[in-house]
Amino acid sequence: RMKAPKTRVAAAWEQNALGYWEQIRYGLAAADAQRAARAAVWEQHLRAAVRADPDYAEAWNNLGWRQFILRNNSEAIHAFQKALRSKPEMIGAQVGMGGALAEQGKVADALPWFEQAVALSPALIPHIEALTTLYLQLNQFEKAEKLLQNTLKNQEPKINPNSLEIARIVNRLAGVLKRQNRYQE
Repeated sequence: RMKAPKTRVAAAWEQNALGYWEQIRYGLAAADAQRAARAAVWEQHLRAAVRADPDYAEAWNNLGWRQFILRNNSEAIHAFQKALRSKPEMIGAQVGMGGALAEQGKVADALPWFEQAVALSPALIPHIEALTTLYLQLNQFEKAEKLLQNTLKNQEPKINPNSLEIARIVNRLAGVLKRQNRYQE
């Protein structure tokens, strides 16, 4: 039986999938030595994936997140840029780019990345919370308030009053109003 030759794209997909597998194994590894070994293999697979297909946005995104976890923010930014060149609407890469820039203290540069991500997916509460934090760091209280109020308004038909996410949004909104001396108990 003849095997089809492995294409560049197939090789990249395979390495990215193996990277996911190693990421899971890394998370499950108990001992630090095991985690370090898993981390090295995880990164090897991701680097092999982007070598095999330099336009493979998902692999660049995964490599970016790997570097972000290691606090290699410059390398993370480079990887996220590559992902976004291939797939500008990739929310994970937008959030990663914003997170890496914020970690470098470039909060104003991080802001548009989170704004784009929230515009593309306004129901992702963790991204809304991150954007709120950036607005507050830049003293943009009105934008933070509007974002949180719109989030609550957009969630109204499906709000579960016991939802921890909704409670966090309400709490953040109260904090913003207090900072503006507009909160009444």
